[in-house]
Amino acid sequence: MEIRLSEKELQFFIEKNGESEVKFEITGLDEFLVHHPKATVSCRLLEYTARTFVIGYDLGFWKNLAVNWFVKLEKEGIIWDKKQKRFEIDPFSFLPEKEKIATQEFTIEKLSLEPGMMVVRLGIIPS
Repeated sequence: MEIRLSEKELQFFIEKNGESEVKFEITGLDEFLVHHPKATVSCRLLEYTARTFVIGYDLGFWKNLAVNWFVKLEKEGIIWDKKQKRFEIDPFSFLPEKEKIATQEFTIEKLSLEPGMMVVRLGIIPS
């Protein structure tokens, strides 16, 4: 199954599940910007596995130092490696319990950002 989400749809998802003042902009193949009122962060999709994906980010020295000291992110399904400047995300863990059970055999076969959209291809773990 392939899911294509436009940049506008991704922005809607971010606003409904996070902060409304955060803006998302795809800038190239597997690259995007996150515009927050306090900073703009350059990000890149680094890799993906069967159930997770990894996003790297780039901040200047002082901004990164401030983020490391003052920002805490404790959310199920997100592992933040501040030293490596990356997030490992399990998108299936964000689902309600009923949907978690229904998708426990799904795998990520492809995940990419293309100009104007995100493409996700899901497969099913063979029994």
